[in-house]
Order: sequence, then structure tokens, then C-alpha cells
Amino acid sequence: MFELMVLIALIFGLGLAILAAWIVLLSIYVLFRLLGFAVKASFAGIFLLPLVLLTGAIFFLNLVIIGMPLLIAFVLFRSLVGHFRRDEPDTFIVQTLPPDSS
Repeated sequence: MFELMVLIALIFGLGLAILAAWIVLLSIYVLFRLLGFAVKASFAGIFLLPLVLLTGAIFFLNLVIIGMPLLIAFVLFRSLVGHFRRDEPDTFIVQTLPPDSS
């Protein structure tokens, strides 16, 4: 079970890393555009938008395929643990009465 959780976290983290890398690349692209460099028919201008859309699709698929079932499983697990929890405490405190002075 632990290995499966690590694999899911690795895939989800990879999607987040790809998204973060493209946010950085988009920031650099926007910075160059703001500085006045024209990107008309270059490699970046042709391929940037489809790659960003693909990365966004990968991220949202990661979120839908992995994140939502994990959230649902967590909520179900917490509710089941709360449902089957024992009512009696693990330790008992015995209260003794003071000795009768009469």
C-alpha cells in the first residue's frame, strides 16, 4: 500500500513539476514580449501554446485521475475509522472515595 501511495505521489508531483517549469518558461516568454522582442514565426511562437495546453491537460488529468480519488478515499477512510471506533477508552481511571471519618 505504501509503494502505491509513493507511486501516486510521484506521478502527481511530476505533473506539478512540469506545470511549474512551464509557468517559468511562460514568464520568461512574457518578459521578452514586454521588453519588445518580437516572437512572430519562431520556434517558441509556433510551439509554445500547444505545449502549454498539453501541460495544462496533463496537470488537470493528474488532478482528476489521481487527486480526486485520493480525496474521496481519504474522506471515506476517515468516516469509516470514525464509524468503527470503540466507545470505551483505552485506560480506565478508578476514583476512590476518601476514608470515612465517622
